[in-house]
Amino acid sequence: MRRALRFFDSIFRGGGGGSEVQFALEQDGDRTLCKVYLEYWDRLVERLGRGETGPALLNLGFKWPAGRPREMVQERYICHPKLRHRSIIERLSACQGQLSEQVVALVEWASETVADGSLVYLEVDDATGGGVTRMI
Repeated sequence: MRRALRFFDSIFRGGGGGSEVQFALEQDGDRTLCKVYLEYWDRLVERLGRGETGPALLNLGFKWPAGRPREMVQERYICHPKLRHRSIIERLSACQGQLSEQVVALVEWASETVADGSLVYLEVDDATGGGVTRMI
């Protein structure tokens, strides 16, 4: 574990530029998953202030089973800020195929709940090649 802590220290203090560090433990029966995230929220807010709404790294995540830091995986949370619901549905459809009515309705409902109708959309890329997860 000390090696993992030195690794995180080198990333987080060594010019990582994150706004904050988040840590979580996920318990599932007798299995514990450790999670550490470096968040770049301040960078995102600065970009939006300059009118830049393209994709940007929001979180750099590291996950591993407790006691087995050599099994650590890294994930990149790419934020697509200020997307309209149609753009989100197009992105989801491009990779998932036909979306259920419930998914479409949920995305439309979410966009109706915010004043300007735009949403923060995340794509999580796990660096192990396991694929991309999408979140709204």
